Amino acid sequence: MTNSTTTPPQSFGVLLFPGFALLDACGPLELLNGLSSVVPITVSLIALDSLEPVATMISLESLSHEFKKSFEQQKPRAVQRLCPTHTLDDCPPLDVLVIPGGFGVPNASQDERVLKFIADSKAQTIITICNGAGILASTGLLDGKKATTNKWWFKEVTSVRPQVNWVQKARWVHEGRFWTSSGISSGMDVIAAYIRETYGEKIGELIPDILEYTPELNPDNDPFVDTWKKHVPANQTK
Repeated sequence: MTNSTTTPPQSFGVLLFPGFALLDACGPLELLNGLSSVVPITVSLIALDSLEPVATMISLESLSHEFKKSFEQQKPRAVQRLCPTHTLDDCPPLDVLVIPGGFGVPNASQDERVLKFIADSKAQTIITICNGAGILASTGLLDGKKATTNKWWFKEVTSVRPQVNWVQKARWVHEGRFWTSSGISSGMDVIAAYIRETYGEKIGELIPDILEYTPELNPDNDPFVDTWKKHVPANQTK
């Protein structure tokens, strides 16, 4: 449980940028919804500059050449949208900021508004999902710290910020105020781990049980670390 001298987190926020990955956001949100049934918390959905629904896909033409080729191979045809509650300008103070990954990460990583928002955040905890670690890394806040990210895009993300001590095999990594996780579904595991550590074993078991979900409890157990190699040409696995 959180140290008795520390106020338990009450305000959570999930960053929504164009091209965010749906499960990266909605998996953690479902766990936070469950948490809100037993703990007084608020959850905000934060868009960049508008309260218009934010789409899970962006135009590939908006990506730089270095990212376009790898994303082109994985681009889904289906698109969904989530409605934000706030923008970067009117976001309430947050105790916990969650940053999803997705196809829009390269653009968000170069958006000065996004980087300033994260760098200036007073959140006691920042959690990244999938290649969302690349956005956090671009602020410089992860320099010299251990972190992990999606293994399909590991080279692309880690090459942008080699000052980070990137961990290739990890379901999630926790160092200081930062929690970073591997690909997509690991976002639920890292949020479950955060809830367990922050609110204690009883609540930490209750929330996944409500969802009928079995979280990975070992941060070093990364069963998908090499599975991507089965699906790409051999000359791209090196």
